Amino acid sequence: RRLLGALLLLDIGFGLLTLTFPPAIGWETALALLLVRLLALLMALVGLQLLEEGDNATHLAGQGRRSPFALLLFVYSCLALLGLPLTVGFGGRWVILTGVVAAWGETAVSWQTILLLLATAMGTYGLFRLLAPIFAPQPNGNATAQPAEPLWLRGLLALLLLIGLWLAAFPQALLNYAHNLAALFG
Repeated sequence: RRLLGALLLLDIGFGLLTLTFPPAIGWETALALLLVRLLALLMALVGLQLLEEGDNATHLAGQGRRSPFALLLFVYSCLALLGLPLTVGFGGRWVILTGVVAAWGETAVSWQTILLLLATAMGTYGLFRLLAPIFAPQPNGNATAQPAEPLWLRGLLALLLLIGLWLAAFPQALLNYAHNLAALFG
């Protein structure tokens, strides 16, 4: 959960950059980021809750093998919070990066853009550090075998993941919705 907090802070930092954009683009981008953040956090918390054993998050070792769909949903949503390509969060990040270059000119390419990309790389590193114990085999002391995900739950998780992938492939649906919301405020 600390990782989700860190990724959320990183996402909020990206969102604050929209305040420097012209009002029409800034509102649309900010609202699109909020919609993506809501979707990504919901998917991440569903995946994480299914990965955790009850309330004890310290026993994540081996959970990726027991619950692969929950792990896939959690990882995808964390990557969406980071705004990496092929995720629902990439469209908003791309608008921010191009907006930074457009608003601040060539100097933005040198240090602001590098800073944004470095922050994303650090968040990605933190995510993969968390994933290492999840893929590790379960410790011998925890010999209780846990049942795999039921088929209906796998189907529901796959549907959530497909919705995220569809929105990543066709971000215009989300951006049009953000445009309509921005029109209400402007």
